[in-house]
Amino acid sequence: METQVMLCAGRPSYFLLGFAGPLVEAHQIKERISTFLATELKLTLSAEKTLITHAQTGRARFLGYDIGIMECPTKLDRTRGTRTVNGKVGLYIPKDVIQTGSCWIPGSYSHVWV
Repeated sequence: METQVMLCAGRPSYFLLGFAGPLVEAHQIKERISTFLATELKLTLSAEKTLITHAQTGRARFLGYDIGIMECPTKLDRTRGTRTVNGKVGLYIPKDVIQTGSCWIPGSYSHVWV
């Protein structure tokens, strides 16, 4: 199977790397990124913020949102009768953000109150 990698940059100092492959390879990629940042840019990765999360069983927190894999056995395509969201990447507003009463919607210029 070919390795698949996705990079999502939110701000200059924050990025999310999506990767489909074995955990060992994920750790190797993390180490290579850490080495590159240290030698070429004189930057270090924060150990507490640099996490490896399995998207099927957990969610990654990125710029205030949770990112994970969606699962819903009842959401079906009306014409084909197949499940439409299973295995797709989902963007979630975390419960703690909802409880505070405001969240930032990308592309908007104000807060949305929930």
